[in-house]
Amino acid sequence: KRPQDRIVLADAKAQFAQDVRNYVADDEEAGKESFPASDSPASSNGVPSKPTTVTAPDGSTYEIDHGAVTVAAITSCTNTSNPYVMVAAALVAKKAVEKGLTRKPWV
Repeated sequence: KRPQDRIVLADAKAQFAQDVRNYVADDEEAGKESFPASDSPASSNGVPSKPTTVTAPDGSTYEIDHGAVTVAAITSCTNTSNPYVMVAAALVAKKAVEKGLTRKPWV
């Protein structure tokens, strides 16, 4: 979505599941890729998936999929438009770390 396309936070999960389908092949395409017919389709449980391997500057590799970097994208965008929100995000992150939450290596 574009920044001006507001999504209510309560609807974010459902909206993401709907929008991500614009970036991947649908289940019909996945079914065409499986041969013979006894093979299961490439996509499972209705969730679009297109894993990508990325290499960090230190040489370590990670596999990410749709939605993996959503939070990082939001915070970097916020940085240029509202520094007060960045301070609030930093405080939330600090509390999360204090409670034992860890970030993924690629964020």
